Amino acid sequence: MKKEVKKLFFILMLGILFISLTSAYDLGAVKKDGCADLYQHCSDCSFVNVTSIKYPNQTIIYLNIGMDKNGYDFTYNYCNNNQSGDYFYTVCGDPTNKDPCKTYSYVVTESGVEITQQRSSSSIALLGILFLLLLVSLYALFTVENYIGKFALYWASHLLFILIAFIGWQIGVEGILGGVALTGVFRIIFWVLTVSVLPMIFLSIAWIVYIHTFNEHFEKLIDKGHDTESAFRMAKKKSRGGWFNGK
Repeated sequence: MKKEVKKLFFILMLGILFISLTSAYDLGAVKKDGCADLYQHCSDCSFVNVTSIKYPNQTIIYLNIGMDKNGYDFTYNYCNNNQSGDYFYTVCGDPTNKDPCKTYSYVVTESGVEITQQRSSSSIALLGILFLLLLVSLYALFTVENYIGKFALYWASHLLFILIAFIGWQIGVEGILGGVALTGVFRIIFWVLTVSVLPMIFLSIAWIVYIHTFNEHFEKLIDKGHDTESAFRMAKKKSRGGWFNGK
């Protein structure tokens, strides 16, 4: 088991090392369907126009709209950001002895958070550590004999599943997973596991009552002089049927 955990940890570290570098954006990140304040600084321009915007799907929209001037700063509020991905906008003005046109970039994400290498690495590392803890918990669940230990390990595994699904869902929303389908899978798993907590609590209570009844009756039969095999058989029958029937 230790060798398998070390191997998984090694694979996780390699994955983090080979995460692709995320490029920096001139305007940072904008939330999907939100507005971006397009910006240009020009100390010797009398005007600056937003000439075009290139969408993530490579569609180019030609605007040729004047930007609002405030001193040397020019801004334009653009709100048609309904696609996730990289946007590039081109502005043109009338500077002296300079290239009149420049292109800038910003990114649109579901959460409005820019995905940096550090954020990607830490998020995936956290997800990987939780997954390793889940594997250890599941391994212990099927090897521990004590019923109290099994009970605690089951709930530890269940809660780790919920936490992994939630974190996977959230980093998927931020675009780190790079797929809407995978994000949807994590979201569904999270809600299924969360909703199942209540019925699992009732089942756990019933299981505790059953185990307690079985152990109590088993000890009484042993005290009365029954051998272990017959006491086990009689206690099992009592806890499954007789006890619930009031016998």
